[in-house]
Amino acid sequence: MSFDILRILIVDPSGDITSSVKSNFNNVYSSSNVRDAMLLAKQIEPDCIVCDYDIADNFLDIKNGIDLFTAFDTGEKETAKILVSSSEEFDKIQKAINQAGIFKFIPKPFSNTDFADSINSAFEYIELLRENSGLVSRAAARKQYLLNLKSTLENKQKEQQEIMKDSDLKVRDVETEYEIINSLLTSIQSADSIEELEQIIVDQLYEPMGVDYVKIILHQEKLPEETPNIISTHLFCSGANLGYIKFGRRTKNGNVAVFSSSEVELLDRVSDIVAMCADKIMRFSKLKKLKDQWDSVFNSIGEPLVVVNRDFEIIQANRSFEKLTQLGEKNLLGNKCYSAVMGSDISSCCNGCNIAKTFETGKPTGSQVKFENRKKNYTTWAYPIFEGKEINCVVQFYKDVSEQTVYKEKILYSEKLAEIGIIAGSIAHEINNPIGGILAFLQMMMRETDKNSSLYEDLIEMEKAAKRCKQIADNLLHFSRQSRDEEVKDIEISSVFATLIPLVQLQIRHENININLNDNSHGASIRGVFNELVQAFLNIVNTSVELIQKKGGNGFINIDVNEDESNLIVSTYDNGSRFIEDEEFQNLALFVSKKIITGYNGKIDIGQRNDAEGNYFWVSLPMVVKENFS
Repeated sequence: MSFDILRILIVDPSGDITSSVKSNFNNVYSSSNVRDAMLLAKQIEPDCIVCDYDIADNFLDIKNGIDLFTAFDTGEKETAKILVSSSEEFDKIQKAINQAGIFKFIPKPFSNTDFADSINSAFEYIELLRENSGLVSRAAARKQYLLNLKSTLENKQKEQQEIMKDSDLKVRDVETEYEIINSLLTSIQSADSIEELEQIIVDQLYEPMGVDYVKIILHQEKLPEETPNIISTHLFCSGANLGYIKFGRRTKNGNVAVFSSSEVELLDRVSDIVAMCADKIMRFSKLKKLKDQWDSVFNSIGEPLVVVNRDFEIIQANRSFEKLTQLGEKNLLGNKCYSAVMGSDISSCCNGCNIAKTFETGKPTGSQVKFENRKKNYTTWAYPIFEGKEINCVVQFYKDVSEQTVYKEKILYSEKLAEIGIIAGSIAHEINNPIGGILAFLQMMMRETDKNSSLYEDLIEMEKAAKRCKQIADNLLHFSRQSRDEEVKDIEISSVFATLIPLVQLQIRHENININLNDNSHGASIRGVFNELVQAFLNIVNTSVELIQKKGGNGFINIDVNEDESNLIVSTYDNGSRFIEDEEFQNLALFVSKKIITGYNGKIDIGQRNDAEGNYFWVSLPMVVKENFS
């Protein structure tokens, strides 16, 4: 049969498939919709139908690719069906191929050469089917011929019976051959693997022919050596040799059963049908392997990745993104990316997101995104995915930089503290000189004033105030002075709080906050740098002040200093508002205190008391052991 006279019907709204086919074949008819294609099919009775699966859902009264191809079945003429799609929904495509009797699946993008080869294969397939259909009419004619010869062959009945006894398992007439071929064609369409295909062939050939062994060997062109009960035939499909298939059987008593020439001819036809199905299975297996490789690479990336379309709907997400959102794959697909991350009540994209810009410019864009509900900061990059010249989806990459952001802020905070210390030292130094002069003049006036006069009492109060000012300035100078390694020494813990308390009281003098110090250290010392220890405990007390101010109203801070075997225990308790989640980690002042205390082999614990509201800070530092010379 010449392929030039065979007719091709194409359902192709875009026109891309039609132009590819017309460059290689004649008698090509095309339509942009199903209704016109159905009318055209009745007129031309096509030998091959090519349909774009991607637009199947848009057709009138057509629900899916299976219904679409079923709509073209006439029941009178065999037609090869070819499915073209860019869809990655492997299960749906496989179902359409198995249930709708689709001969070939062509993924997008495709080349004209591959498309031409596929249509030639379809024509070869149709030719084989129609040859098998012709067996019915030839079988009927042969049956009538045998009936006419029955009377003349009666004298040879005994000889005929002896021939039949040689193999009671052989195919007795052409009708049986047709039934075997037709049943096999119907059954093997559901095979998804070579092993399943082998089992189906055994199931179909065992009863009529006694075949109980089938083995398909792929990627080998040379046939093995024949044995009396096993024959091998090539598997040819689309002009290519896929390998070979082996058929074997034994008689009921276990002896070798030799295949007759008619059985060998039938099995040769069976091998042609099996070759087409094996080719389909191999192609699908390759597609599935590629898909599995892609999924494996996609999920092996440790940072969150998500593919979204222009409507910000999630097409695919890796396991890291599922872990970030704490949603399963089924709940992610089709969901908005910002809703998956920020919550279902969010109706707009994340602050700082540049996905829309990537769709607009077609270039990768980076941005900084902060998820307030998760207290996380991310650096994101959006990369366009081109389909031809269009961008239909974007890959969004997330890099968690929350910890780096916090450390950056802590460095800035430390630098700020250093600058404040320099400023405080300068101011204290400038104040110290005039305060010293004021004290000198006050003392001179006190010597010249009668101690019984009211003016003398006022001078005493002025002297106390001046000395207090000088003490505060001295504390600022001492606190702001840069620490050196040689300043590490034994320090009485009481001296730390003697410097600390006036600084805090100066800060909260207009606040309704009371500071209560209960010092039971009895002169115990710890080894360290004075300024660093003051800063560590000052940060803790200032944190309590901030929490009390946040709560509003009256407040108190209780500081208890006690000895515990070889350690000094400083516990601070306030009645301020409690820490919110992760507030401790983000509190820069406490971060600095932890660094200082742990640097002196100490421990710090931050939490709440079970019996009351407020916050509890517990610090343990090793005491200096004093030698006993008594």
